[in-house]
Amino acid sequence: MSSRSLAVLALAVFAPAAFAQSATAPTIKLKLSRFAKGATGVTATATFGTGDDGKPRILTATKVTLPKGSVFNMAAVKRCSATQDQINAAGGLENACPPAAEIGTATAEAYIGDNPTPFEFSGPIFNYVGGPLVELDLNDVPAYYISSTIKANAVTFDLSNAESLNARATKVNLKIDNAGTKRKPWLRTPKTCPKGKWAASETNTYTGGVTQTAKTTVPCKKTT
Repeated sequence: MSSRSLAVLALAVFAPAAFAQSATAPTIKLKLSRFAKGATGVTATATFGTGDDGKPRILTATKVTLPKGSVFNMAAVKRCSATQDQINAAGGLENACPPAAEIGTATAEAYIGDNPTPFEFSGPIFNYVGGPLVELDLNDVPAYYISSTIKANAVTFDLSNAESLNARATKVNLKIDNAGTKRKPWLRTPKTCPKGKWAASETNTYTGGVTQTAKTTVPCKKTT
């Protein structure tokens, strides 16, 4: 995760937030929508849980594993090739990248420093080198860029700067459109459908190397 404007987040320190004094587990919910035998859209809603002290932890990476047999084809959609410096200079992805490279939107919630209330972020998602690039804006100003890497049926999002920013993400919602075409989709779901549902998961890595996994299922129908 790279930051564009730390000044936006370097706000006055308030009294520490009050959290429940118990651990909570992360969760993930997935919704897959697609055209028959064609492009698939994804809505992923994830929460990242809390530590034993009841406080949100610093998330350094999260890996979303889609149903086995899902296939990504990043070449199916125009890619943004702008460098991070070019994106910063342009004032965001929508100014630096081709419109056809935009594939979705994101919202997120995170505590920054000792601020007692979480900040609400939102922004676009673009098809980028390696995987989707997420822009999170605060008050319409780009604040974070979260890069990712696709490998097989999984997408790993990099939040390695979270520790230096003392950013503690609590939840995120990603919505990827039915990008591409029926013959050349950006994402295609598996053709098989064992017992009417697919398995998916979210594996979170927190500061210190601690990991935690949440699992979910997605209803499906066999394609022919």
